Amino acid sequence: MPPAVNQPGRYLIAAFGAFTLDLVLAMILREALGLPVWLAAGISFIVVGVGAYFVHEHWTFRRAESRASAGRFVRNMAALAAAFTARIGVIAAMEAIYDPEALLAAVYIVIGAGVSLTVNFLLNRFWVFTPPK
Repeated sequence: MPPAVNQPGRYLIAAFGAFTLDLVLAMILREALGLPVWLAAGISFIVVGVGAYFVHEHWTFRRAESRASAGRFVRNMAALAAAFTARIGVIAAMEAIYDPEALLAAVYIVIGAGVSLTVNFLLNRFWVFTPPK
């Protein structure tokens, strides 16, 4: 039997899946609807981010007593808001410098996602899903 995946490993697996969905949805919104990159990335981030709470609650940061919690959900939404702000700020700044075509738009989204991934992991790990004392 393979060894269990540790918490940072589970986070990276969940984040990779979420990021893949996020990027695909953002590019569909950008290309199909002609939305600015920052708006397409923002919409996709929110849609995927809400679903990610349940993945984190029951798999990434699971504990014996893991169950949906209004308090953790609200803290998770606050963490997502901070990560969202970081992502959109970075993407909007890059887009203000140069309005990209499809490939460069994807690069902007990837850079913004890297920033928000870091912010989101740190807040989830040390604030949202910290076991009660």
